[in-house]
Amino acid sequence: VTHYLARTTKLTALNKDGTFKWSRPINSNTRSSPAIGADAQIYIGGNGLLYAITHAGAGKWTFPVTGDVSSSPVIGPDGTVYVGTRSGYLYAITPGSSSGTQKWSRSGLGAMHVTSPAISPDGSTLYVDGGNYLHARYTSNGNAKWSHNFGTSTTSSAALSPDGSTVYTGSGDGNLWSFNASTGAVNWQKPVGFKPAVTSASPAVGADGTIYLGSNYGSLYAINPDGSEKWIYEAKWDIRSSVAINADGTVILASHDGYIRGLDSATGAEKWHHLLPGNLYASPAIAPNGKIVIASMSGTVYGNVWGTPPTTTPPSDLSITMQSDTQVALTWQDNSPDEYGFRVERKKGATGLWVAMPNVIDPTTKLPTVGPGVTTYVDSGLLSGQTYYYRVCAFQSGGNSGYTNIATVVTPGVRAPDGLTAAPVSESQVDLSW
Repeated sequence: VTHYLARTTKLTALNKDGTFKWSRPINSNTRSSPAIGADAQIYIGGNGLLYAITHAGAGKWTFPVTGDVSSSPVIGPDGTVYVGTRSGYLYAITPGSSSGTQKWSRSGLGAMHVTSPAISPDGSTLYVDGGNYLHARYTSNGNAKWSHNFGTSTTSSAALSPDGSTVYTGSGDGNLWSFNASTGAVNWQKPVGFKPAVTSASPAVGADGTIYLGSNYGSLYAINPDGSEKWIYEAKWDIRSSVAINADGTVILASHDGYIRGLDSATGAEKWHHLLPGNLYASPAIAPNGKIVIASMSGTVYGNVWGTPPTTTPPSDLSITMQSDTQVALTWQDNSPDEYGFRVERKKGATGLWVAMPNVIDPTTKLPTVGPGVTTYVDSGLLSGQTYYYRVCAFQSGGNSGYTNIATVVTPGVRAPDGLTAAPVSESQVDLSW
C-alpha cells in the first residue's frame, strides 16, 4: 500500500507505515489530487501540464493543456484520462508508454477550479461542473449531451447514484441539486444552509443511495434519494471537504477545526471523534485496514486514525492577576505531557456564555489559545465595572480535557450602562432609555 500526497510543488509517496518513499517535482503549487490507473500509473495536474508518473516516482510523460489544473483527473473504464482546467478546457487523453495523445478537447465550459469529472458506470458520459454550469458530455467525442445553468458559480464536483441514473452536485446558490443523468431534467433541489453555503465540499453517495454534503456553515446533510431530509449533523465549524464512507457504513467527516468524526449513517449520531493539531481542508481517505489517512493544512499526514482517544490530564491551579484596569494575566499548572495546547475560555457576568479566546498567533483559526507547555495568558481590552470568569482546559487528540477551577475578577470603575434605546415622541423630542 502506498499513500500519495500532492502539496505545494511536489507529489510525495509514503509507505503504508508513513515513512518517506519518493518525491516528484511539479511545476506549480497544486490542489490536484492524483488519480491512479489500473497499471499503477499516476496522473496529476500542474500549471499547463498533465503529468504521468510511474509508481516508482519516475516521470513518464507530460501533456500540455491550456490553463492551470487545480482539480483531479479521472480515469475512464478504457483507461482514458479526463482533466479540466481553470481556463474552461476539458481534455480526453489516451495514455501511451512514452506520451499522451489527445482524444479530444472542448473549451468554454467555465472555470473548473476544484471540480473533477464524474463518469457514468457504462463509461459513456462525463459530468463536470464548470463556471455556472453542470455539463454532461459524451466521452466518445466531447460533444454536449445536456447542461444546466445555476446562475451562480460552483466549485462542487458531481457525484452519481449507485445505479448511475441520477447525478448530484452542490451549487453556490446554497442548494444540493438532483438531475436525471440521461436528460438533465431537475428532480429536486434541497437547501443546505445559508447562501452561499456550498463553496468547497462535494456530495458523496452511500451504497444505499443516501447523499452526504457539508456546508461552509458547519452542517453535514444526509439526504434521501427522493430529496427528503434523513438527518443533519452540526459540526459547528465549516466543512470544506467531502466525506468518506467506510465498509461498515460509517460516515467519516473532517471539519476545518481539526476534528475527524465517525458518524452513524442511519442516524447521524457520533460514534467517535479524533482531534488533529491543524486545520483540515482535504478529504479523508480510508486505508485497506479501515483506518483513516488525512493531511492537515500544517503539512502533516496522519495515518491509522480511528476511534476516540482518551482525553489528557486537565490543568489546575488557575489564578488571575490584575495588570491594569483593563488587562489581566492568567497562570495555571500544566499536568499533561501530550497536549496540543491550552484553550482559555471566558464569560462576562454570571449568566454569560463561555467563549474560547482566539489563538494568540492566528486569531482566524480554531486552534488552541496558546501552545503546548505555555501556562500564561494575558487578556486585555476589558470593560470597566464588569465581572469576568475564566477557565482553562488542555486541547489534545481526544478533544478538550476537564477544566481548571474558575477564576474570577471584577474590573474597577463604574459599569457602563447598556441596552440604550431611543423612541421618537414628536418632531422635536426623543425619549431615551437604558
